[in-house]
Amino acid sequence: MGISESRKQRWRKRSEIFAHVFFLLLGAGFFVGGIVGGYGKAHAAFARSDYSGFLLIGFMGGLFTLLGALMILAVFVKPKKLRVEKRLRKTNPDAPWMWKQEWAEKKIESFGRGNPAVWWIGAALFGLIGAKLTTDFSRHFHEHGNAAYALGVLAPLTLWLVWGGIRSTVHRRRFGVSVLELTSLPGRVGGTLDCVLHASWQLAGATSLKTRIDCIEDRKHDDQGERIEWQSDRRVDRSEFRIEPDGASIPIRFEIPRDARPSRKPGAQGGILWRLHVRAQLEGVDFHCEFEVPIYRVESATPPIQTPRECAPDAALASVPTKIRVRPWGNSGNEFIFGAARQPKESLFVSAAALIFSAVTLYAELPGFVRGLGVLTSLTAWAVALSLWFGVTRVRVTPGRLEVMRSLFGIGPQKSFDAWKVQGIEVRPGVQMLDRLFYNLVLVTETPRRRRPGSTARHTTTVGVRIPSEALAESLASKMRVSMGIEG
Repeated sequence: MGISESRKQRWRKRSEIFAHVFFLLLGAGFFVGGIVGGYGKAHAAFARSDYSGFLLIGFMGGLFTLLGALMILAVFVKPKKLRVEKRLRKTNPDAPWMWKQEWAEKKIESFGRGNPAVWWIGAALFGLIGAKLTTDFSRHFHEHGNAAYALGVLAPLTLWLVWGGIRSTVHRRRFGVSVLELTSLPGRVGGTLDCVLHASWQLAGATSLKTRIDCIEDRKHDDQGERIEWQSDRRVDRSEFRIEPDGASIPIRFEIPRDARPSRKPGAQGGILWRLHVRAQLEGVDFHCEFEVPIYRVESATPPIQTPRECAPDAALASVPTKIRVRPWGNSGNEFIFGAARQPKESLFVSAAALIFSAVTLYAELPGFVRGLGVLTSLTAWAVALSLWFGVTRVRVTPGRLEVMRSLFGIGPQKSFDAWKVQGIEVRPGVQMLDRLFYNLVLVTETPRRRRPGSTARHTTTVGVRIPSEALAESLASKMRVSMGIEG
């Protein structure tokens, strides 16, 4: 027997009342604790001439008081945006792309580079903590041996937050808030997303605009974070810009594959988010903004477009990065070279992580078991960093044969495959580093089983790694198949 709608409504009302009471009490605790506790401790620190402690406690007290005030305000003042979106839900129950006010109005405001206030608050907080540690360390050198290690982490972190605050502030003052106007609502699975970017006139100094759309599975509810499921890039040439005195208008169009997953609000089964990233290189601070766009499966008379796997294979080869090279080999073959240091940003990130793990493992006071795990983690991180910086993969393909050679500092194994054993060369999603999803080329082979006559065993071998786009990976795979003679 199902639960009646009236009981569901009562449960929702009770849950809403409980949430209001909880946030009211929590906000009151933060507010009173920030004022009373902050004032008392700050006064005591000032009395003993601990000025760095006085500033830190005063800052933390003010932060807690502000946070408590915002919690109390949120209980009594319901934002207008939430009221509007609740009304849109009721009037458009079968059209989820109309549930958000900015989607319904076809005008989406940008986010990106972070809020400058967040950067500066973080910089002030960690800067004051670092100042407090520095004062204590200088007064009691022998009693605060671990303070040096904490300062070694806090100093670069504070500088990074200050740098981020400067860039965020300059970006906000220079470019303001960009708006994405949707000319097709919603973006269609198996169709297109058509929109126009309205941004600052200073984009007139850019030679082109780099755009990227990500399909992201949001699994934060079970602590798995976000995972990129599909990604596509497009470059908009300067000739497509329309520059006017009040700003720049730039058309953007993306083709959405038929097997893509539509947008879904995060919940028990996880959410699906579609984010559009826009970048442009300019003198000084580069332009960057992001938008969350609606992509849904809707009926349309427009015939479905080709997915990237069905596009012409030679379309992306003209834009092959310099460190992925294709050159003739032998009489009628090709050599595919996946060079070293192809992703410097990701390589630096992994190297920094390896360095931090190593420093913590060597200098921190850790139990033996934890130190052993730290050593294993550090060695793994350094192995990955070395492969990113110096690893090279060469694939030599001739009619009827394929050879794979992986090397680190010129040393590595070599494998050979005959065409009659190869079932295909597939493109598969690989590792995700930072905000980029990379693709791998996988060689699929079948060999007879010795203990089971008449049956075969399926094996996979990676023949191309960390390819930055699916279209490029498919083009390289198709050229390998043609060179090997398993595709016409």
